[in-house]
Amino acid sequence: MISFLLTAWWIYIPIIAILVYLTWQNNRKVKSLKEADHVLLVLEIPRANDKKELAAEQMFASLHGILRDKRELLREGHAQEHISFEVASIGNRIRFYVWVPEHLRNFVEGQVYAQYPTVQIHVADEDYTKRDFSKVPVIHTAEITLSDSEALPILTFPSFEVDPLAAITATLSKLEGEGEEMWIHVLARPIDDNWHKKSARFIERIRSGGGTSTTGWLGTALGALWAPPSETTTTKDISERDKSRITAAEEKSRKLGYQVKVRLAYLGTDKTTARLRMQAMVGTFKQFNSTNLNGFKIRGASFDPVKLAEYRSRFFIDKGFIFNIEELASLYHLPHTTVETPNIVWATAKTAEPPATLPVTGGQFVEGISPFGITTFRGSKIQFGIKRGDRGRHMYIIGQTGTGKSGLLTLLTLSDIFHNQGFAVVDPHGDYATDIMKYIPENRVQDVVYFNPADTDFPIGFNPLEVYDQNMKGHTSSELVGVLKRMFEHSWGPRLEYILRYTILALLDTPGTTMLDITRMLTDVKFRKQIIDNIQDVVVKQFWTIEFASWNDKFATEAVAPILNKVGAFTANPMV
Repeated sequence: MISFLLTAWWIYIPIIAILVYLTWQNNRKVKSLKEADHVLLVLEIPRANDKKELAAEQMFASLHGILRDKRELLREGHAQEHISFEVASIGNRIRFYVWVPEHLRNFVEGQVYAQYPTVQIHVADEDYTKRDFSKVPVIHTAEITLSDSEALPILTFPSFEVDPLAAITATLSKLEGEGEEMWIHVLARPIDDNWHKKSARFIERIRSGGGTSTTGWLGTALGALWAPPSETTTTKDISERDKSRITAAEEKSRKLGYQVKVRLAYLGTDKTTARLRMQAMVGTFKQFNSTNLNGFKIRGASFDPVKLAEYRSRFFIDKGFIFNIEELASLYHLPHTTVETPNIVWATAKTAEPPATLPVTGGQFVEGISPFGITTFRGSKIQFGIKRGDRGRHMYIIGQTGTGKSGLLTLLTLSDIFHNQGFAVVDPHGDYATDIMKYIPENRVQDVVYFNPADTDFPIGFNPLEVYDQNMKGHTSSELVGVLKRMFEHSWGPRLEYILRYTILALLDTPGTTMLDITRMLTDVKFRKQIIDNIQDVVVKQFWTIEFASWNDKFATEAVAPILNKVGAFTANPMV
């Protein structure tokens, strides 16, 4: 034995060296994967999405651009990056995810947006696979792999009349909301075109009448050594079945390829239900099977909770199987209008690019702009607001309770406070006005003027008949009449409004008059004469000196009685 080791060192020493080298390289790859930062993105598409499977195929063609040179990876000890495309039903809600390396996030998002312009992408609040599953009664995991040579394709979307995704989401929708969830992970890693050589060998084997194995160069060499001589020289007729397989393999090899691994995980309450759910899901994947070409079969089914760690890490070290971009798009794409499965989380609203004229601040103080929001279009966050001059002309806030009306007002007010601007708040309820005062800085407290009409200990003196601009008399009278009309609209009349308007217009020409003088104007002859002497408007003066003066006592009393009744109800308040 010792003599053999001494004489045959040239055999086993290189083998050991190769194994050590491969182990070292594999450890470097694992280490690089563990140290890399990843992010889980949520994809939400509007229900009206009309982009079908072809858009996904073009997306995967673009994502193939993350492929790196093998020599560079070997030198750096890194593994080729892969992406996990996921569908998960959790809490009876079906969501679509993409798990990507952090440094590839912008590139991946850009390619998704390019093919699905209406999709909404945001980072998941938490990775659903990183939760605590120690109390989950049953965890059932499995992988699905190909049933035949990877040179042969599965059935792809051009062969389907109905979107194949509908069957997958329909199975997910059957889960119970409480205690059941299922994950589908499609891990994809781009590869160079060397895989076409395997397809070429597969096709050559069929044409030469050999098997359909896609073994590598070592298998080919060994096969050549032990194959009978007649086997290499005899040409056999190719059956129609083999012709179709050759055509399909050639078609598959014309497109870009990915190494793929498909993982399934079910979390539930009992093993019987777990088996049925997993069987149902694997059954939906068999819609891609073809008796003449390729298909899916289950592999590695397990109830061992430890297996879940592979799914949570999303590691993809081995080779998996090869799909081209058409096969990958058939397996994973975003739902479109033909998918009517319930429980899919659709985008609730469409998003649009901010207009070029949007007042933006860039997070800095900009004179004349009140910031109150941040755009989130395609992950681009830009602070924006409204021009101060536009707030009074173009802003009107309405909405149901809880939609954020007070929040918007608070942001606008805070903008004025922090930028040392003045503002006025009119709050019918009073809560908002008192809440906002806690944000007033100490150096501005003495500038605050607080009015509370409901505070009887400190009543506010306000005279609506006090006019500083004579051009506003008509507007003031109309607004005051309008207020009284809204208060007494159930017993309002045209004659009442007619007399009241002229009464207010007459009082506005005399400084110091108040609402209390409306009653005096209609009942006190001497006071009325004093007011008439001050009237500037000819039409108003003619009403009092000609029309009103011509009324007899009975008619005048009947005409002014409703006004006295309405105004009296208003002025009789002790506060007034």
